[in-house]
Amino acid sequence: MASSSAENGLNQASQYHHFIPRFLLTNFAVFKNPGNIKPRMDRGKKKPAPKPSRLNLLDFATGTLTQQDVGRTFGFVDMYKDVASSTSDPFDLEKRLSRLENDASKIISDIKRAHDSGRGDVHLKRQDKDLLRRFLFIMLYRNRTLARRYEKSTEEYDANDKETMLEYIREHGFHTPRDVWFSNIRAFLEIDMSGEWHEWYSELNRRVYPSDARWFFKNMQMSFLALCTPSTAEDEFILTQDAYSVFEGPQSPNGAWTDYHVFAPISPRLMMVTRSVLLPNGNLEGEDSEQARLQMLEVSRSMHIDPSSADSILEDLPVAKAHNNYSKLVDGKLVPLPTKMSRDKHVFYFKFFPIQANHVQTINMVLLEEALGTVGIIYKSPAALRLALEFYLSSERLGFKTIIKKANIDLPDHVPLLNGEIMDTRHEENRIPYLLLLEKIARTLGSTTTAKYTMIDLNDMNRNNPGIAKLKELHKNEKEMDPGNSNFKQLYNKLAGNLYPSSFIIDFQQAELVMRLIGITDSIINCSDASLKGTIRKNREDLICSLPPQRVWLLVKIMRNWTRFRESPSSLEEAGLTDSDEIEDALAQAHSIFRPSALCRLMYRVVDIEIFLNRHPGFGIHDGELSVTDIFEEKALMFDRPGSIRDCGIPVLEEALAFSSQQYQAFKQIYPQGAGERTFYRFLSEEQIQEIWTRSAIALSFEDLLKNLLTIAEVEALKQVMFKHLYRSDFGGRVPWDTRVR
Repeated sequence: MASSSAENGLNQASQYHHFIPRFLLTNFAVFKNPGNIKPRMDRGKKKPAPKPSRLNLLDFATGTLTQQDVGRTFGFVDMYKDVASSTSDPFDLEKRLSRLENDASKIISDIKRAHDSGRGDVHLKRQDKDLLRRFLFIMLYRNRTLARRYEKSTEEYDANDKETMLEYIREHGFHTPRDVWFSNIRAFLEIDMSGEWHEWYSELNRRVYPSDARWFFKNMQMSFLALCTPSTAEDEFILTQDAYSVFEGPQSPNGAWTDYHVFAPISPRLMMVTRSVLLPNGNLEGEDSEQARLQMLEVSRSMHIDPSSADSILEDLPVAKAHNNYSKLVDGKLVPLPTKMSRDKHVFYFKFFPIQANHVQTINMVLLEEALGTVGIIYKSPAALRLALEFYLSSERLGFKTIIKKANIDLPDHVPLLNGEIMDTRHEENRIPYLLLLEKIARTLGSTTTAKYTMIDLNDMNRNNPGIAKLKELHKNEKEMDPGNSNFKQLYNKLAGNLYPSSFIIDFQQAELVMRLIGITDSIINCSDASLKGTIRKNREDLICSLPPQRVWLLVKIMRNWTRFRESPSSLEEAGLTDSDEIEDALAQAHSIFRPSALCRLMYRVVDIEIFLNRHPGFGIHDGELSVTDIFEEKALMFDRPGSIRDCGIPVLEEALAFSSQQYQAFKQIYPQGAGERTFYRFLSEEQIQEIWTRSAIALSFEDLLKNLLTIAEVEALKQVMFKHLYRSDFGGRVPWDTRVR
């Protein structure tokens, strides 16, 4: 009897996978194996085979400087073994990754060869540049932390996106988070990026878990590649186990993070850096582009609890975007050549940027800060390692070596490793032994440096945070503190799981930050072309709908009352946030019947439509004589803004939605002529007419479908929101039906 693919996978031998490919590790080797050399006979004796390539390693397990074979360094057994693979080979994914690594190794070897030969730059074809960027992202994405996050079962999965992840698993027929991870990697490997980004963006969203799709897009389109080399002979880059997944940028307690730089060491003398377009990039695209960059930077910083400190410590890194063969510099601005050139003939000129010791060691410092919990640090020369350790240990830069104090602890005499669950490397019992070890190693190399660090007490955290102070003041002035006496607090507790007031402050603060983001992105949308406007709006909505429901509920209340809110109200009531019976409240009352992400999307869309109509009362079909423009606007208002009722996210309606589709097809058989030529329906597409039919059919059976899930009052309130504000079926219903289109 034939065995299953899972059985085949379990029976196959384990494989050792490198976090950092072997061809890159070899660049740091102190002795390199020259390859397969046939042993020559000399007086009847074989010459010994070449020794394996060796690496200098600061070994955290033994606390010593040692050497280790390249073949057994920075690896993991069966990282990509997919026993549930639809193929007969559970190592199919690893083989695909190996092919990508092989292709990337040729490009990186060309880059290193150009650098080592003394050239000032290297030329890469667009397809090679894009392949290299794909490789760098997958190196970032398949890191050790994500591997541990995704290897958990659905029951054990405990990341912040748990509800969204489990919903995605159910909808797409996966069994575990690991299945999602493998599927995402396959998509990243396979998506054809040879065309413009908008040509492959839809496939990316279709095939990849939403937040990871946005991450991939951001890395491909919102950063640029630069090549850096130390300007002095003494300085070198170190290599850590997680080097390819370490980023430089702020991280806030509210979960906000910004990756200004991501690092990819090629050798001790050469580093690939992807730099965010939020930072200065040579200003080759003119003043309008620079203004847009500054606005986007403000958006990013506003997401952090303290925007004023959300800067890059490498903002002054002297790098710029690569020049190319399809543009020319005119007055310091890259201008496309008049002759259109096909993308497959594009060539990019990547300069090797020499960087000073301070920048080299700052990059090393970022790598050292994140190395705790790994097996060790690879280095080329002991003198260069000493410089890196001295810079890191003596630095007093804010945000590095910040240690959380723990009372009455016995410090271990070794550096903890990340075995099993991820530990918090900021805790005193974990970070102090690490710093003491680095001190000891630095002294063996001739240094006298002592580690400087900042110790913080959790009891003192947030006491002086201005944002939290503001919210506490609002609470102090709020008269109705008892949730039982406030519909506002009752609804918040329904969505948040009875966490009022413990989680309310952070939810409110985050909602305010997102509102600031909406305002800034609106200004960017206003000066963007049509295709980019739609992309920005969609990405913004996807981001908002990934938030917890209670946070989106607060956000839409702030959206509606933003004018009053900006006037520094003394209470939530004065800000208009506790007004009762708003349209989003009906959705919140019925939260239990929605999928979480769908609930967030509907709350955001229905309030967005309400605000839009208040600002544009003459939009669409409303009264008097009509024009073709009115028809176009009404279609946008009725179909584009709310979306399809098939995506409403109420599972109990799904069977009815399928049945209504069958009914519509039967109707088409009986009345093939459709809705007639004397109604507005002649301006609608077949898909739009079917959408109206479906909305009407669901509205008729709405009470019966939900009567056992909600109270009568909740069903009626929800029906009003669903079919009067979101999924209307009265196209042109706001004017007399005998009105003629002129």
